[in-house]
Amino acid sequence: MPGNTDLQTTSTDVAQSDVQVNSTITDNSNNGDDLQKQISEALNEPETKVEEPQGTQEPPKQEPKQDNNVNCPEKFKNEDGSVNIEKLAKSYKELEPLLNEKAAWQKERAELLEIKKQLDEFNKQKEEQAIQAGYSSTEDMQQVFEIANLEANEYAKYLPYVENPEEVRQKLINYTNNPTDELMAEIELEFSPEVNKRVAVLSERQKQQFEADKQKQAETKKMTNIENVINQSVNTNKDLFGYEPFKQLFINTLHKFGDNFTFDDAKALMDTVVQMKELFKAEFEKQSGIKLQNDKATDKLAAINNVNSAPAASQPITNADIDKMSAQELAKAIKQYI
Repeated sequence: MPGNTDLQTTSTDVAQSDVQVNSTITDNSNNGDDLQKQISEALNEPETKVEEPQGTQEPPKQEPKQDNNVNCPEKFKNEDGSVNIEKLAKSYKELEPLLNEKAAWQKERAELLEIKKQLDEFNKQKEEQAIQAGYSSTEDMQQVFEIANLEANEYAKYLPYVENPEEVRQKLINYTNNPTDELMAEIELEFSPEVNKRVAVLSERQKQQFEADKQKQAETKKMTNIENVINQSVNTNKDLFGYEPFKQLFINTLHKFGDNFTFDDAKALMDTVVQMKELFKAEFEKQSGIKLQNDKATDKLAAINNVNSAPAASQPITNADIDKMSAQELAKAIKQYI
C-alpha cells in the first residue's frame, strides 16, 4: 500500500540519521569537549516529522479494542468475567433450530391471521349485502336461495309437459338467481296444480329442516356458552361450589337467564356471596363474643348471690350449750351432723 511504503521510507531516514549521529560521536571520541558538545547537540535536535502526502492518502485505521467483558448470562462467562466464546457458540448452535422453527411458525401464524382478516372482511361484506337485499342475515339469504334452487330443479322435471319449455326454463333460471314471489307466481301458472302442490310440499319440508337445524345450532351454542361460564366460575372459586345452597342458587340463575348469564355476571354473584359470607362470619364472632361476656357476667352474679344467700355456718356445740338445751333442741342439733 502507498501509505505503508511512505512510512517505511521515513523510518529508514530516521535510522540513517541515527547512524550519522553515532558515527559523528565515534569519530570525535578523542576530543572530550567536542564529544560533550556533539552529544548535547544530538540530544537537543528536534524529532524528524513524517510528512504525509496531501490529497489521496488516508491515515491508517486503528482497530477497535475488543472488550471481552460484555453483558451476558453468568453461565457463558469465564472466572475472570470474560465471555466464554465456545459455550456461547455451542448454546447458539443448539438454539438455532428452535429459532428457525419459531420464525417459521410466526410466519405461518401471520399468514393465517391475514387470511382470517380477509375472510372476516368478506363475510362482513356479504352480511351487509344480505341486509341491503332485505334478508335478516347471510344464513337466511343462503337458505332462501337453496330452497329456490330446490323448487326450480323440481319444476324442471315437468318441463316437457308445458307449452313453452324453453321460456319456462329461462324463468326457472331467473328464479334461482333472484327468487321473488312475483316470479314464482308466473312459474306456477305454467304447471298443473298437482305439480305446484308437490313442489310446495318439498319446499315446506326443506324450510322445516332449515328451521330445525337453526334451532339445534342455537341450542348447541347456548349450551356451549353455559358450559364455558360454569367451567370458568368453578375454576375461579372452587371452594364456593362446595356449599350446596350456593350451588343451587347458581343452577337456578342459569335456568332463569340461560346463556344471557355471562361469566362477568357469575363473578359478580360469587364476589357478593363471598362478601356476605365474611359479613356473616364477623357477625357470628361478634355475637359469640357478646354471649360469652354475658355468660361470664351471669356466672359471676350467680356466684355472688350464692354467697349472700348461703346459710351461716353452724357453730360447734359446746357442753354448756347442751346443758341449756331441751330434749327437742338437742335432737335438732344432732340431726345437723348426721
